[in-house]
Amino acid sequence: MLIELTPELTTVFAILFLAALTKATLGFGESLLAIPLLTLVVGVQTAAPLVSLLAATVTLLLLVRNWQRIDFGATGRLLTAAVVGIPVGVWGLVALPQAWITRLLGVLLIGVGGYNLWQPTMRGLHNPRWSYLFGFLA
Repeated sequence: MLIELTPELTTVFAILFLAALTKATLGFGESLLAIPLLTLVVGVQTAAPLVSLLAATVTLLLLVRNWQRIDFGATGRLLTAAVVGIPVGVWGLVALPQAWITRLLGVLLIGVGGYNLWQPTMRGLHNPRWSYLFGFLA
């Protein structure tokens, strides 16, 4: 049984390919690229889990290749907080209206983009406790 290659499916594959290429090249950014574009094609309830699956797959492939460079302390803190944050994110996807989620995503992207325009150099966060906040939000 073959899957019919519709224009919508082709667009989704192209977006996912560009997102994976971004992650493999830069080490981050696949979600920033893929979620807004996929939301226009398939909606946020499909885009968010699809991008999460893509991110996990690409990260696993990169992990196998570069496992010697892992900072296990930071990774543990990020994963601990992410395990707490994932159910909150899933609840938000199910309970909140799609329009709210889309607006929140838009405000977040505009805010991050604006911040990076006015503050192009990244500030260092030297306290390891920040890992918990960013792991939860991820």
